[in-house]
Amino acid sequence: MKRSGLTVAAAFLIIFVSYSAWMTGGTFAFSECKPWPNYNMLAKSFAKGQLNLEEKIKEDAVLFEGRSYMYAGPVPALFRMPFAALFNSGIPSGMMVALFCAGIAVVFILTLPLLTDADQQSTARPIQWLFSAIMVVNGITLFITAIPSFHHEAIASGMFFLSSSIFIFLRIKSRSFRTTWAEAALFALSCSLCLGSRLSYALSIALLVCLFVVGLFRQLESGKKLDAIIPFGVFAAIVIAACGLLLIYNYQRFGSFLETGMRYQASQFFGHYFEGGNYFRYEHLPYNLWTFFCRLPEFIPQFPFYSLPLYTVEVSSYQFQPYHLIYKNELSISMFLLMPLLGLMWFPIANRFFSHERFPMGNYALLFSIFLLQIIPVSLTVATTARYYYDFLPVVLALAYLGALQLRKYGPISLPLTFLLGFLSIVFSLTLPIHGVEFYRQLISYESALRSILLRVLSQ
Repeated sequence: MKRSGLTVAAAFLIIFVSYSAWMTGGTFAFSECKPWPNYNMLAKSFAKGQLNLEEKIKEDAVLFEGRSYMYAGPVPALFRMPFAALFNSGIPSGMMVALFCAGIAVVFILTLPLLTDADQQSTARPIQWLFSAIMVVNGITLFITAIPSFHHEAIASGMFFLSSSIFIFLRIKSRSFRTTWAEAALFALSCSLCLGSRLSYALSIALLVCLFVVGLFRQLESGKKLDAIIPFGVFAAIVIAACGLLLIYNYQRFGSFLETGMRYQASQFFGHYFEGGNYFRYEHLPYNLWTFFCRLPEFIPQFPFYSLPLYTVEVSSYQFQPYHLIYKNELSISMFLLMPLLGLMWFPIANRFFSHERFPMGNYALLFSIFLLQIIPVSLTVATTARYYYDFLPVVLALAYLGALQLRKYGPISLPLTFLLGFLSIVFSLTLPIHGVEFYRQLISYESALRSILLRVLSQ
């Protein structure tokens, strides 16, 4: 293995061990969130040749015709199947979350040079180090790696494979879409596993797939047919097979290729609301978008100086046509207040309008499109919950990185300003895991080993 490969492997291992220590309070004794299903349950069912869970879960499972299912994609369970089949044991959810998040951090670090022009590589190095560190230790990531729930694992799995798909696509794009069948297969596999982890990422994957196919067909126009046909054939075969398997998976569970089970999701509070097909509604958009971009916290005099909101809004009509809407906020405020550094994502757009200098916008446009395609599905849901930040955090942080690179050209103060915003982003976003471990203790009686450490640190 080359030295660069050893460096990547070492970085992954260090980050993974650090996340594992963080989640378990340094004990490395992983625990599970009891009231909810987990992927170990699904893996054991798969190993026995069945799709439903043997356990009867009454919260956040899918109840259909007397059986319990998981509504989240099956991919994380597939990784556990060998352990379930051979040893009748599972892999802790927390360990899998730590693995996926460590993978996301490493892929993010590897992606930054692909976003950097050749003439900027040397001057961009301090900014790359800053953004790499923030990706690893920001409060959103630490929140995801603090709670071992299947919700966090599904997002971490989906984001790992989406990040990998973006990384592979950028590598292929940098070579004018000249690729091998093996690389095309890896790209197809990454896209497929992303879809099988989190279906809300389908729009982003569709964009990458379309751009990849268009790029390959441009190779046909240049006369290099074999260089395009073979990779395309391999890519198409894998993606079509994966989509077919997911459709069959839905049909075998619910008798419909397009039914994912969300309307049958068990919930003590939202059950009837979901039964009416209200999990996704366009009326949720203003509530979610306001929270993601504009919602202010409640400021308090002691550290961490503001508290995160937790409330449920229920709207009902009392005359004329009947109308009923529910929206819930779980620990969510404007992402630009939680991590001020993310505000740099808008600098390239502002610079485009107010500066005479023109910077390349191709990669920025791609990432910004993916950001929009990521934010829209979660903004249609019934709640803005803090874990949804992770559905777009790596993409937005990459956009902010491109903004920081352009800002660097406007004087010596730009670099200290970027580092200040990065420091504030780490400090402010730490409120999320601090409030999160207490929130889940009250919500599902999950006693995180991290909670006692945080309380001891905060009391000093």
